[in-house]
Amino acid sequence: MVVQQGAPNGSPWEQFGFRYNSGNWGNTSSRRKESKKARRKRLKETAKTPKPRKKKKKTLLHEVFQSHITHNGISLNDSEAYGDALQKKKTQTTRVAFQNANCFPEHASHYKSRNIVSHIVEGEYDVWLTCEVGLCWRKLLASDQWEERTFGKLHDSTSIFAYNTTEPTLEDKIQYGGVGIIASSEIKHSIVKRGKDPSGMGRWSWIRSAGKEGHYVRYITAYRPCESGGAGSVFQQQVRALGKVDDFRHPRTALLEDLTSAIAEWKLEGDHIILGMDANEDVRGGEVDLFMKKVCMREVILELHCESSPPATYNRNNKRQPIDGLWATPGITISRGGYLAFGDGCPSDHRGLWFDVEYSVAFGHRTPTIVPPQPKRLKAKDPRVVKKYIKSVKKTMKSSGYTSRYDKFKRQSKEGWDDSLEREYNVLQRENTRIRAASEKKIRKLTMGGVPWSLEIQQIRDKIELWEMLVRRKKKVKVSVKRIRRFLKKGSSSHAFTCSLKEALHIRDEAHREYKTAKEKAPQMRAKFQESLAVAIAVKKGTDAVTEANNLKRIERQRRQARNVKRMRGRLGNSRVTKLWHTDENGTRVECNTQHAMENACFEENESRFSQSEATPPMTEPMASELGYLAETPAADQILRGCYEPPKGTDKYMKELLHELRMPQAIRDGIKKHGYISTEISQDENRQGWKKRRLASAEPSGLTMDHYAVGGEDELLNDIDTLLRQLPYRFGFSPEAWQTITDVEILKKAGIYDVELMRTIQLMHSEFNMNNKKLGRDMMSFAELCRALAAEQFGSRKNHQAILAALNKRLTNDLLRQLRLAGALCANDAKSCYDRIVHNIAILAIRRLGMPEAPVISMFKTLQQAAHHVSTAFGVSGRSYGRKRRIPLQGAGQGNGAGPAIWAAISSVLIMAMATQGHGFNILSALSGLLVSIVCYAFVDDTDIIHAAASTSVKGEEVIGQMQEILDRWGGLLRATGGALVPKKSYWYAIDFKWTGSAWKYRTIADMPGNILITGVDGERVVLTRYNPDVAKETLGVMQAMDGNNKDEILHLRAKAEEFADSLRTGFLKKNDVWYALTSTILKTMEYPMAVTTMKEQEWNHIMVPILKAGLPRSGIERNFPRDILFGPKCLQGFGILHPWYHQEIVHLLVCLKQTTIGGITGHQISATTEQMRLEAGLPGWFTDHDFDIWEAILTDSWIKTVWKFAHRFKLAIQDSETKLSLHRSNDRFLMEEFASAGYREQDLAHLNICRMFLHAVTISDIATVNGAEITLAAWEGRRAPTTGSTFSWPRVQSSLSETYWNTWRRAIRHCFLRPGSSRLIRQRLGKWNSPPARWEWFYSPSEDRLYKKELLLWRACPRLLNRTSPRRGVSKYRTSNTLSREPATDLIHASVDDRSGIVTKVATEFIQSPTTAPPQISTFDDIRRKRHVGFSWAVSEVTVSDNATVIASALVRGKAIAVSDGSFKNAQGTAGFVIEGDTRSGRLVGVNVIPGEPEYQSSYRSEIGGVAGILESLHCICEAHDIREGAIEIGLDGDQAMKVVANNWPLDPGDPDYDLLQHVRGQIKVLPIIITFRWIASHQDKHKTFAQLDHWEQLNVECDGLAKSYWNSCALARSWPGSLQLGHEKWSLWIEGKKLSTVDKDRVYEYTFSPLTKAYWQKKHNLTPRLITSINWEACEDAMGRLPFGKKRWLIKHATGFCGVGRREFLRGNQDHSDCPRCGDPNESTRHVVECKGIGAELTFTLATQKLEAHLTTLDTAPPIITAIMSRLRQWRKHGDNHLPRLRQRDIYGAHHAVENQDKIGWYNFLLGRLSNKWSDSQQRYIDSMRRKNSGRRWTASVIQKALDIAWDMWEQRNDINQNTMHPRRVADVEAIKAQLRDSYHCGRNSLLPIDRHLFSKSQATLLLGEPHLMQQWINSFLTATRRAAKATEDLDRTMTSERALMRRWLG
Repeated sequence: MVVQQGAPNGSPWEQFGFRYNSGNWGNTSSRRKESKKARRKRLKETAKTPKPRKKKKKTLLHEVFQSHITHNGISLNDSEAYGDALQKKKTQTTRVAFQNANCFPEHASHYKSRNIVSHIVEGEYDVWLTCEVGLCWRKLLASDQWEERTFGKLHDSTSIFAYNTTEPTLEDKIQYGGVGIIASSEIKHSIVKRGKDPSGMGRWSWIRSAGKEGHYVRYITAYRPCESGGAGSVFQQQVRALGKVDDFRHPRTALLEDLTSAIAEWKLEGDHIILGMDANEDVRGGEVDLFMKKVCMREVILELHCESSPPATYNRNNKRQPIDGLWATPGITISRGGYLAFGDGCPSDHRGLWFDVEYSVAFGHRTPTIVPPQPKRLKAKDPRVVKKYIKSVKKTMKSSGYTSRYDKFKRQSKEGWDDSLEREYNVLQRENTRIRAASEKKIRKLTMGGVPWSLEIQQIRDKIELWEMLVRRKKKVKVSVKRIRRFLKKGSSSHAFTCSLKEALHIRDEAHREYKTAKEKAPQMRAKFQESLAVAIAVKKGTDAVTEANNLKRIERQRRQARNVKRMRGRLGNSRVTKLWHTDENGTRVECNTQHAMENACFEENESRFSQSEATPPMTEPMASELGYLAETPAADQILRGCYEPPKGTDKYMKELLHELRMPQAIRDGIKKHGYISTEISQDENRQGWKKRRLASAEPSGLTMDHYAVGGEDELLNDIDTLLRQLPYRFGFSPEAWQTITDVEILKKAGIYDVELMRTIQLMHSEFNMNNKKLGRDMMSFAELCRALAAEQFGSRKNHQAILAALNKRLTNDLLRQLRLAGALCANDAKSCYDRIVHNIAILAIRRLGMPEAPVISMFKTLQQAAHHVSTAFGVSGRSYGRKRRIPLQGAGQGNGAGPAIWAAISSVLIMAMATQGHGFNILSALSGLLVSIVCYAFVDDTDIIHAAASTSVKGEEVIGQMQEILDRWGGLLRATGGALVPKKSYWYAIDFKWTGSAWKYRTIADMPGNILITGVDGERVVLTRYNPDVAKETLGVMQAMDGNNKDEILHLRAKAEEFADSLRTGFLKKNDVWYALTSTILKTMEYPMAVTTMKEQEWNHIMVPILKAGLPRSGIERNFPRDILFGPKCLQGFGILHPWYHQEIVHLLVCLKQTTIGGITGHQISATTEQMRLEAGLPGWFTDHDFDIWEAILTDSWIKTVWKFAHRFKLAIQDSETKLSLHRSNDRFLMEEFASAGYREQDLAHLNICRMFLHAVTISDIATVNGAEITLAAWEGRRAPTTGSTFSWPRVQSSLSETYWNTWRRAIRHCFLRPGSSRLIRQRLGKWNSPPARWEWFYSPSEDRLYKKELLLWRACPRLLNRTSPRRGVSKYRTSNTLSREPATDLIHASVDDRSGIVTKVATEFIQSPTTAPPQISTFDDIRRKRHVGFSWAVSEVTVSDNATVIASALVRGKAIAVSDGSFKNAQGTAGFVIEGDTRSGRLVGVNVIPGEPEYQSSYRSEIGGVAGILESLHCICEAHDIREGAIEIGLDGDQAMKVVANNWPLDPGDPDYDLLQHVRGQIKVLPIIITFRWIASHQDKHKTFAQLDHWEQLNVECDGLAKSYWNSCALARSWPGSLQLGHEKWSLWIEGKKLSTVDKDRVYEYTFSPLTKAYWQKKHNLTPRLITSINWEACEDAMGRLPFGKKRWLIKHATGFCGVGRREFLRGNQDHSDCPRCGDPNESTRHVVECKGIGAELTFTLATQKLEAHLTTLDTAPPIITAIMSRLRQWRKHGDNHLPRLRQRDIYGAHHAVENQDKIGWYNFLLGRLSNKWSDSQQRYIDSMRRKNSGRRWTASVIQKALDIAWDMWEQRNDINQNTMHPRRVADVEAIKAQLRDSYHCGRNSLLPIDRHLFSKSQATLLLGEPHLMQQWINSFLTATRRAAKATEDLDRTMTSERALMRRWLG
């Protein structure tokens, strides 16, 4: 042993001499005790020492001492630990460590990588500093990044690595040098900043940690290289990097200078510094020590152990010099610290250094310990764990008597309910929780962060634990025998108690060795364990184990991919809160970073937050007494009944709210029709509910949701769980276990820690929240069924997306613009919406929608009685708040499963109250008069209130005044629910228009000044911010301006694109992950606003630039890759990315199709804006029938206008169901059509349209006299005719127009309509009126010779002026009078007049016959059927019915009618048969029909639906014939899916199969006056039974099947297939080239619109004519491409475009200086040449690849002539090329000859690219048919294509093998050029360099020439840098010498 010979004196460094490197060992008791055997074993395994010599027997080992002048002995065996022993970290301590890692392994799976992570975990390091990481992180795969190495092991850690980035051309993954910092969760949460060496050399990195009150600690890791001549060494890397910026300092000195300079700056910022560095020199002296002293830093471990001599920290250092150190500034004092022994911790040739520092030092205060989140032991998806858990729970329940007590309680609860049962309920629930929580702890051990767990590993661990206990027992140490026996049950150790101590020790040691060996194979064992999991899942599901294993791998792969992308984008979860800021009562912001302080701040803030509605009307008198806190008073019932009279003093807006809270009649009717909402919870409902478990996290004191999900798999546990949920839901009480809520504070915005600005999420008991979820779901379902919710509220509702709410705002602005209607919009922010909800109002709002009282009371009683705890990073508080308050806390609670539904119920009342007062946007659509009424745009608590003028004549100033009243009412109503408005977050717009003389413009604030006031939370009235209409603000994620401009949205999306691009450039993702990031993240972000935006194509291209510029290269695609292929559809070998402009416009089409079908606000606005556009254009029919280019200039910019523009560009036809413009009489014509036909365009056409709109005219009859003879004088002169019969809603028009407009108007009228030479006579007189004008004002009475003017319901008589008669016959003058009468003359006829200054001139009269009402006639079934429109009549092609279907009609009324239908589908055509019967078979109806639609859309499913359509059409005719107003029928179908879709009412999507037919059928069901139900019938039962054995329904099904098949045969013979047809109840439809899309698939439309660009590219690229490109089997090509992995697919597309890494492209990219083929030397290698090349090995590769194709063709049972044709042609093509193929000589069997001929034209190179002629499939299909097989020619073609693609792939692979071969002549030449340059450089000699650089010549030239080319190039670069340094030094010396010589000359002179 070493004996200490006296205490040291003097300073620490004076106690030993550096020359002798000796010193004292300090406290020997702190040394790690280790046996000699263990030490020898460890040293042998870890130390890098020469091969040991053979040991001599029984040789004594002597410790050798060196003597100091103080005679202290120092051991040379320096492998032991030094300083304090590394023990379990104490609480309130931060542990910092530093170690040179001696290169991380390249792969995450490497054992060293796992050891590093395990060492960090086991060492409990808070900050682990490391250097010599040795990796170029950007070159590593995503799976090898540091985060992937630590996933699941280092929870909630963060890291920063720095490495040399100054040489980006280097391709090696291994790069010497580099540093890194890993921080655990406790430090991570305090990090405020991080950074790296700004030079890019990766010399250091740092993190900055924030403590209390400005206490900051900066942790730095650095690496100082040693001098080295190796070109790839860190030293030479830094030499070259410094040289690039003409910095020729020594890298070692440069590091110290730069680092200490940075440290000095950081110290000025007030930071404490901790630095870990490998200095590569003795840290006790020299340059490092001097620099550290300059910045007042000292080595803290050596300072702590100053009395002992430190050993070497590098295992090859035999001078006992520590070259690694941990330095700190004076403010950092450590409590413990030391060096680890060599081999301990991270496998390295350096020791690990560590120290502990107390929290008070690291953070400036003693912070509480962060509590890590507890992982779940119970995994509901693992059947093995589930089985074990259920068994354990049931066993404990049975043994404890719980089961019997539960059975008794269940029986009693069925008999009634009282307080004693409630107490027993609480006892049982507590016991249930205890038992199940205890069982969870037993089922699975958690081993995160260590060796990957598997059953084999666990068995070895159990063995070790068992024998450790046995050894202790045999050493007479007390050990639990019970525990030993439990472990014995797991294994087989029969002699465990009988063996000796020596045997036990031997077995234990063997177990340890076995474990050490097994650890290396742990990942493989884990994989095997996962396979067993797949088997268990397969057994449970009844599926295949291989499939389940693949699913597990796929899910894991997808999760990893998504995790990598989230990490790249910085969105990998949020850190837990470890600090916050709180504003105290004095208004001072106080930092809280202790658990107690944080809890106090949260308690104060949350209690204030949930009680802030106490001063609102429902919580104050008189309403507080009237309603109580739970609305259980008689007044509450009166409010719901609508008979409540508020007491005196009730707030004005509170009264309005209470009036609106009455139960709607729709709900009352719904209750009568469907019954009350059930309060029962079935076992199946409970099971399914937990299976989905879509709730947030559960309250931690209760059971997690997985417990209930697993319980659902057992009958007993599911019964218990169901009852424990059902009883409170049924009886309305609050269980004690539910009365605990945990508040979790989360950041709303990153970096904002003010508790007032955080969001409080409430974690509730799982059962309680599941009941809340059920309450919300049931309430919303019933309200939707009864249509009792406000249509404006889009939040928390199915099929109501946020983007549609934003679109509603856009459409309203369009309508305001189209109508030039004044309006105003206010976007207001409700303060803490969910937190301010008053419970009594919420209860009334929920019950108003039909929800029973009990579940509602149960929920709110629990919320009011709950004790709130607070969860922070330091754990859940033991204290609570809220339980014993006099006034209960309010709010629904964010995290409450019913929260969104509660707000939907309340906001519906608010919106309806506003509507009741007449507020909002209310217009009639232009043509149909459809009412469009909108109060606001609401999505949950985001609300924009809209108001519009009552008419176009109202000015904006009047609307501003109205808006003040509206905002006051909204704020008052909101306050009546407990809410309040936040003025700072609210703003408004005033909208009006002005005519500038040439165009309509928005009025600005300057044009229309005015303000409105808003009442804030404190009751103060402030002026609300107002914006001009061209200013955009964000609405539900979209930047929208009132004038419709997209400027701000473009900037917004461009910023997102650039943010993504920046993340992509710095992220470490694989190519495929980058592609996933592109398609699944950023492009989805771009897609979100597309329903609203109307950006142009070039604007979208601008937005996409950053995404493609960064994303394409990172995903392995060239930056300038052809966009026609990048955005090309997959069916044409494009990448399938949807071009955003095309995507945007297709989304608009789909929105039109879907929303007009659904109706609602969005659909109605689309209809209204379409009608307005139609009126503005003045065109008849569908708008796509007209040339948009002609009419674009006259249309107001709008969303619907872009739909027309897109449809016109691509020749898409849209047939809409909106009202069309029509002609009024014979010879009538549309004005705008005639003007356009006459050649008027652009400005002239626009002027004519302005005049037309001014006159409110559409057709010539609108401006003609009533007799149709001439144009009215008013219309000619530009005055609106008072006699117009227009019923349309016209937009605002100008007060007057200049003569320029009217001159153009008169010229056009004369040119288009008038007789030559006449003044106003119409060329072709108008004839008979189709119907009397609806709003004609002037009439003439011949008997009285008077004019009558109709004014509403009264008539104004105008007598004739006898002395004022025109010479022209029939024209007389009359004067207006003030006399109004109710009854006019009886002989009135229509008149045209000219009314001026009280004198009315009668111009013309016409008697218009009113339509006579024919006497009612009795219509028969056949009469009605024949008169039906073709859109309906197709459904009954042929029918047989007797006695006018009287029997069926009678059965319908009595509800006894039945019907059955069935379809038949074959050869892409379908028919259906149907039967309708009454009580008996007599009087039945039998019918058939042909299903309309294109062949590609026909299917058996469509035929089934068509059969239903036939039944419904027949029922319509029967109901109309017999005037049936109510009744019922049951329809039977054998198509289950068809029945579900037809019978349900969920919104249809245009992409759904048979969307058109489903629309029609649902429309038929909706209009029929009878109730229709459906039943499923098993199909084709006649195959298993005789007809007599079938029941009646089955017999009818068989009959209908026969009818359909028979009719199909008849139609096939007659070839009478109907094709496309606009169906009767179909709203909007899309047609392409005359064919209707029955299913409007986005990809199909995109393919049609974009494919011309892709086809054009391929035509030009591969010399294909349009005819040839259409002859390629693209469908099979798409199938084949879809089966390829993405990497291979990417290569193929790149290869086909020529943008692959061939010689030509590499030369253009600058990657090489030539474009030669590596095989044959062709000077211009292209992608085609790769396949055609006849160079080295190419011929053999092609032959082998084609042989594989031939074998594959044989395997596919290909027709022999086809095999012969393909193989011979490929060989001939290979030999002769495309242009010299010999003529075919074989016979044309199965059409193979035609296929070859067509393929010859397409090209055989294209064949290898997967472009096969369609004729191959046809030929193979003939062969298949001849062999009577059921195979498909298309499937065969796809398989052939896959193998053909392999030929090109094999040729590419072989080419790359040659190219990358180091023996390739080109590579040899390149290497020789490098060697020649190296020889020339070496020849210059070392003397040409400065001494500092002469070590470059430490290796001989011969040695350098043996290195890798890139290393030789690095040496050359280093030499060139050194020569520049030498030249600079010579220049500096010459300059100095010149100066000195001049000085000497002056002195001598």
